[in-house]
Amino acid sequence: MMSRFIWLSQLFYLLLLLHFQLTSSSSSSFSSSSALLQVPLKLSQLSQLTSLDLSHNGFVYLEESFMKRLVKNLTKLRELQLDKVDMSLVSVRLIPASLENLTKVTEIFLKSSNFIGHIPRSLSFLKDLKYIDLSNNNFEGKIPNFLTIFTKLIEVDLSNNQLTSQISEFHRSNSLQILRVGNNKLYGSIPKSISNLANLIDLDISSNNLSGIVDFDKRTKLKYLQDLNLSYNS
Repeated sequence: MMSRFIWLSQLFYLLLLLHFQLTSSSSSSFSSSSALLQVPLKLSQLSQLTSLDLSHNGFVYLEESFMKRLVKNLTKLRELQLDKVDMSLVSVRLIPASLENLTKVTEIFLKSSNFIGHIPRSLSFLKDLKYIDLSNNNFEGKIPNFLTIFTKLIEVDLSNNQLTSQISEFHRSNSLQILRVGNNKLYGSIPKSISNLANLIDLDISSNNLSGIVDFDKRTKLKYLQDLNLSYNS
């Protein structure tokens, strides 16, 4: 009961802070940078949170230390949604490597948030991850091995980045339904094991430098495939 009271008091404080920020803004338009509102750091102290959704708020931005504090303190998070939260004013727009602290997380959505740098290898420690969307950012370098070794993954969208690597072969018991890695700089052969992804519904590997074929003969397990985009490859 006491922990619930503490959590509610934290939430009440947060709501008051957000209300103050919104009502104290002198601008009637949220389209200019002067009207952007900073997500309060107090939010990263709500240690009992299991779901955090700040997505599609084009008029808010994250302070540089917010992500680091979030992954340090909110270790009970299961859902993290920051789609289209503005990171462009932050000097270091990287996903913290300490993301591995979120051991309970099942959903990560960071679409169109101006992130740069490498996708942290620490994602490979998030064994319960089911949904991840890092599309429409400026990530570069290799795809961490979580893509091919996790058995609980259902949806992965890494499209529209600057990723440069090969795609490894997939684990035999992979549960992927949606895989989108189009419009990157991926190279090498299309993994033969894609043909064994029995639950796959949507596959987009277009606009890369991949070569080879996807096996669609009678032995293939792609029974449920509905959307397939292999265009603009080498």
